[in-house]
Amino acid sequence: MISLSVYGQPPNHLYAAVWVQCLGSSYFAIHEASSSAYQSFFDSHIPDGFISTIVTVTGPLSMPIFAGIMEQNGVTNWYQKCGLTNSQYTMELSNAQANCYILKSFTEYGSPSDRLYCVVWYYNDQLDNYTTFVDESYSAYQTTFNAETTKPSWRPSYLSTSEDHEISSTFVDTNVGAWVARHGMTASDVESEDETQKAASLYLIHLQGGGTGSNANFAALWATQDIPTPRTGSAITSTITTMGTTTTPVVFTSPTSSTDQAHKGAPIGAIVRGAIGGVLVMAVMLIFLLLLCLCRKRDGTKYKPSPEPPSGYGIGPSNTPPDTRVSFQDFSATRSGQPLSFPPAPTVPSSGSHYGYVN
Repeated sequence: MISLSVYGQPPNHLYAAVWVQCLGSSYFAIHEASSSAYQSFFDSHIPDGFISTIVTVTGPLSMPIFAGIMEQNGVTNWYQKCGLTNSQYTMELSNAQANCYILKSFTEYGSPSDRLYCVVWYYNDQLDNYTTFVDESYSAYQTTFNAETTKPSWRPSYLSTSEDHEISSTFVDTNVGAWVARHGMTASDVESEDETQKAASLYLIHLQGGGTGSNANFAALWATQDIPTPRTGSAITSTITTMGTTTTPVVFTSPTSSTDQAHKGAPIGAIVRGAIGGVLVMAVMLIFLLLLCLCRKRDGTKYKPSPEPPSGYGIGPSNTPPDTRVSFQDFSATRSGQPLSFPPAPTVPSSGSHYGYVN
């Protein structure tokens, strides 16, 4: 599961989720959880190396509904905080960026006059550039979008839509190939746009809802891949979408790396030495193959090539996107059962690279 959103006021809340069929890390998921149930879920999996990848919350502050994903993905330097006020969230954003942490997941809940935030940060070991914006109206977000996407290689990476249709966003300069972003959509708009983008070999990588019943709106991102690739100096194509109207794709070129510059300036002598080395390697390989053939004739053994591995789903050179599943179903307690119960939470050391849930 690469995207999860709970939206709407309880008991009329719903879930939007995106699954990608591919190899990945072990994970646990929870939904329909109270704050105490989510705390138990969180504490139970921390000792086994599972960390938060997605957190989403909706409902009033007196009775919020939590959902989330924890994965065993090897990340060790991260932290999560919930129950932050707007001023606390803004301050934490500044502190995190100053200490080289980047937003992984964020959500808001409560009412417009009394809103809280729940956020996950990862250590920014890739040194990605990013900007964050909190609680913007659709028109203000559109202005932000237009400004941020004029910067080479920049794109929206995570969006959150509130009950009253305000958008919080993060923009980064990472490469996921061609991409399309839309907001202010109904559920039928999302499904229609999803068919359009699948025909263009893009798939849904992020989907967030906000609002209840017929007032529900969605913000979504489509791309060639959901996992960013390292910058290599190749062209990055970004499709800019404004309130449903797609402009002509803009092609940005990443800066040439120092490695590329070194290769361009390689002396002729180094190239000659490399060619001689290649010839010697080929000669050794030919001798080995000759000896192998002699052995086969000697004992009559037949060697069969190893079978090709089965073709699977994931990121690769194929233009066919991974198999995705988009859902707007109500994963309520009556349909999927109560959240998993866990034994008493073990004691988690107060020191370390992660923080527990803050109520």
